[in-house]
Amino acid sequence: MADNNWNLKTFDNMHANIAESAYHHRPKNFPTDELNDEQMKKITNGESVIFDFSLSGKYKGQTTKGGGTDLPNGGKVYLQPDSKKLLEDEETGYNAYYVTDTETINANTHQTYFSIRGSDGFGIDFSNILDEDLKEFNSKDWINNDAAFALTDAIVPQAQYATKGMKEKIAELEEKAAPDAKMDVTAHSLGTMVSVQGLAGLDDSELNHIGKAVLLMDQIQR
Repeated sequence: MADNNWNLKTFDNMHANIAESAYHHRPKNFPTDELNDEQMKKITNGESVIFDFSLSGKYKGQTTKGGGTDLPNGGKVYLQPDSKKLLEDEETGYNAYYVTDTETINANTHQTYFSIRGSDGFGIDFSNILDEDLKEFNSKDWINNDAAFALTDAIVPQAQYATKGMKEKIAELEEKAAPDAKMDVTAHSLGTMVSVQGLAGLDDSELNHIGKAVLLMDQIQR
């Protein structure tokens, strides 16, 4: 799945594309602190930002080949703004992203994706450590969530926020989207645990709106 820099070789799988883009320093990035000025202006104004995975992307001189037009919706997805601040929690280190097949949620929306970022710093760039830049390493992910689950099978702290965010997005689908609209959940690393435990908090009617849960354990981090 991944190249030797731990990024995807090609954008030929939409769920892997979206899971990878939830991280920092990728060929295509969802985190708002890595959006360009035009993208950030849109998000700040409550508008979505388009990402096209049919096209190639570059990071540090290495190219991830575009997935082509056989991808769902021709490879295009729209990162929706988190206007209600339901997709992040600084205390637990939780970050999630919601992308859709339409610019806004409306009667033409059929496919959406809920992506939870895995552990920040798993593929940490050691050049940043040498530069005394440790912001990529998130102890809240590793100690409060990864270690808690590994040692005790506990419900990780981020899970409650995942459930809350999922419920809100499903309610929005019911209100605005096409009757057959689905939300897929995709994640990698810690995000897989948070996704499973977040999904467990949904009721039966909400689960009917979940299309797939695609949980990735291969290397998609550098």
